[in-house]
Amino acid sequence: MTKVLCGYLLSIIEVLAFGVMTLDIEDFPENYLGRREKLFVALFLSFMGIVGSFGVYEDWIEGVSKSHLIIELSLNFLCLVAGFYLFKSMKKARQLEVASLSSSFQEAKRSAVDYRAQIESFKEGVTKAISQQLTAWKLTPAEEEISFLLLKGFSLQEIADLRQTSERTIRHQASILYKKCGVDGRAQLSAFFLEDLLIEPCAIEANEKKKFVN
Repeated sequence: MTKVLCGYLLSIIEVLAFGVMTLDIEDFPENYLGRREKLFVALFLSFMGIVGSFGVYEDWIEGVSKSHLIIELSLNFLCLVAGFYLFKSMKKARQLEVASLSSSFQEAKRSAVDYRAQIESFKEGVTKAISQQLTAWKLTPAEEEISFLLLKGFSLQEIADLRQTSERTIRHQASILYKKCGVDGRAQLSAFFLEDLLIEPCAIEANEKKKFVN
């Protein structure tokens, strides 16, 4: 009698465990249970199905009614199937997650390549435009090189080190090129080129409104 009651209790536990797995898959939102919880449920279902199968064998030897054996055997089979299905669904979810991450990584990589290509194209165009303007100001090749270094933010001492000359010489050359360019110093030289590159806020707003209307 005690073993029969234990068998019924085991069957109830199996039904509850199977119900948890079913609710997680069908009735609740995705990721209602975490990966660890799902793994625990899958292991528990598989364990209960295997242990219950030995219990069915013992009950069969002891002559328990066939109806009870069929019910218990069916529940054990369902537990094993549910455990296997949950393991399989976890593996599939993991594969989809890895594939999604790989796809996102490849997309980010392509975007980075496109961005670098756009930046290089933009830099090439800006450099060409600046070079043309410096040529129009009739700067010497040395003065053009110093102008580019000044625009990049190098100090006079750093430029002198790069050109292997003294800071005094660079300062003198800088003052000459400023006069040729019609500016008072580095700030005005930089502002001259930035003025054409930067868009005024009102122009940006007008462009956005135009895109919205179209």
